[in-house]
Amino acid sequence: MAKSDFLIKDYIFLLSPTSCLVKQLLQKGYAVNTTVTDPDNAKKIYHLLALQSLDELNIFGADLIIEKDFDAPIAGCELVFQLATPVNFASEDPENDMIKPAISGVLSVLKAYARAKGVKRVILTSSTVVVTINPVKEKGLVMDESNWTDVEFLSTAKPPTWGYPVSKALAEKAAWKFAEENHMDLITMIPTLTTGPSLTPDIPSSVGLATSLITGSKYRNVRIFISMNHVMLSPPCRKSHNQI
Repeated sequence: MAKSDFLIKDYIFLLSPTSCLVKQLLQKGYAVNTTVTDPDNAKKIYHLLALQSLDELNIFGADLIIEKDFDAPIAGCELVFQLATPVNFASEDPENDMIKPAISGVLSVLKAYARAKGVKRVILTSSTVVVTINPVKEKGLVMDESNWTDVEFLSTAKPPTWGYPVSKALAEKAAWKFAEENHMDLITMIPTLTTGPSLTPDIPSSVGLATSLITGSKYRNVRIFISMNHVMLSPPCRKSHNQI
């Protein structure tokens, strides 16, 4: 019997359920497994519960730093999107609040991927902060996915919010090391500011930052640099050599 003769759904796992991505995948006919910190808090996840009317959406409880929490939601999935990372810009201890959890979180998911066997690819959301930060003062410098942020410079100089770019850079490097050692198909997306329609009860800070250019809200004193080169549908990415 051919695959088209009966219904076989492709399952996708999303770590950190970006609601618009969940909605788009469900609308395309995919079954989606996702994780939240507290699946019993209906008030906090009602926007996800509402999406269950579109198609099969399974919501699991998981902690980013507890490795075995991801075995059940990843089992049976073909694709994994890892979007979650700890963020605390006001932290006085970035090492323990962001850097270590970011690395252990990435490895928790990749180790679950390795145990699941059936996963074909992992898509990890990285950031331009893992590419663009360094003490070089050269003008007209063009950076792409071959560049890496200078973690040693950040860890020494400790500029405001330094813990976030360090956490993202070290987490991505840890992901690449593990993926290459275990022959995994990994893609890391390197977007700039990510914004768009939001289904969540609270407006994400990235949406507030983007709209501040129009509204003149509290972000108006933040220096924002936008060039047409950054307005793209497909951001730069790094790809493994283990492509499916």
